[in-house]
Amino acid sequence: MHLRPFLALTLLLLLALSLPVPALIAQSPSAPPISVPATFSGTSPCADCPAIHESLTFFPGGLYLDRLVYEGRNTTAEFLGHWAFSDDGSLLTLLSGSAAGSYVILDGDHIRKFPPAGSNIPASYLPTFTRAGTPTIPTPAFSIRGQYVSNGPDSTLTQCDTEISLPVSSEGDVATLNQAYSTANLKPPASLLVAVKGRIVLEKKSGDSPTPAVEITHVDGSWRSQCAMPGAHLSSRALSSPARWLASIRSAAPIKSVEMFAHGGN
Repeated sequence: MHLRPFLALTLLLLLALSLPVPALIAQSPSAPPISVPATFSGTSPCADCPAIHESLTFFPGGLYLDRLVYEGRNTTAEFLGHWAFSDDGSLLTLLSGSAAGSYVILDGDHIRKFPPAGSNIPASYLPTFTRAGTPTIPTPAFSIRGQYVSNGPDSTLTQCDTEISLPVSSEGDVATLNQAYSTANLKPPASLLVAVKGRIVLEKKSGDSPTPAVEITHVDGSWRSQCAMPGAHLSSRALSSPARWLASIRSAAPIKSVEMFAHGGN
């Protein structure tokens, strides 16, 4: 008679062990709350235009691209940064870039900007970003200025403003960069200051998962100089005006002409 309770408990334990384990794992806090790559889009108020249409594209490995389109002004701006999930998976934190801050993960398809510390802005006033059906990859091409190191399949471009370093895709106009690097008589690890237009793509190398890389679509110019050198660091404001940009780098020796300078401007 004393064996019956023991047998009943044993049967319950065996039944519990037979439950589907994957269902339990899917609910674990360690499971990513949002799968990447992914693009989220939203609209924010604008002080001097009808609205700002913003898209955040998140890549594997912690890179993101923030793209702003100013309605009615024919103007866009792009910023690179890093992202990470909070320990409990409730927040998506952007660690650098123009959109730096935290976003509440409402669900797998919606995030909302978390009010900054000390802010009285109601949460309902902050934009909600909705996941696009397909991530915007490759991204639209945008201006990048940084230090280029030509090293075959291991070539890199490190952005001046953020110091984010990305591998350079073998596709696109990388041959022009390599020619400028060779003309400057440089060898790795020496770097060349460049101004290019490029887009972020996902590339898969032998056996590895796809990782972000920059594909060069156009080379605007190159200089045997460094981002940190006086007169060589190009601010976003200088980048918007060819004349101001020329003045900011007058101490650096150009290696090739820059077509965009012909547009003029102050």
